[in-house]
Amino acid sequence: MFLAVPGSIVAFYCYITVIQVLGADNAGYAAVLFPVVALSVSTWLEGFEWTTQAMLGALLAVLGNYVLFRPGKRQSVSATSVPEQRT
Repeated sequence: MFLAVPGSIVAFYCYITVIQVLGADNAGYAAVLFPVVALSVSTWLEGFEWTTQAMLGALLAVLGNYVLFRPGKRQSVSATSVPEQRT
């Protein structure tokens, strides 16, 4: 309990900062890393032993975020690129 309240406050502040930096849509993708961070902290503080499934899940989460956020590969649709519809 003594870590829950301060941890929640710090996590909320960090998430709001991520929303400001990346935008709300991309912050949702970054939230996929929450379990990876939780497992890392659990390893450090509680002695969690990584299983093959945990490693595979963490690898897939990190790889997914890398693919999404790699520079120069993401195309966005702007209002000027959408053709007008005539009625």
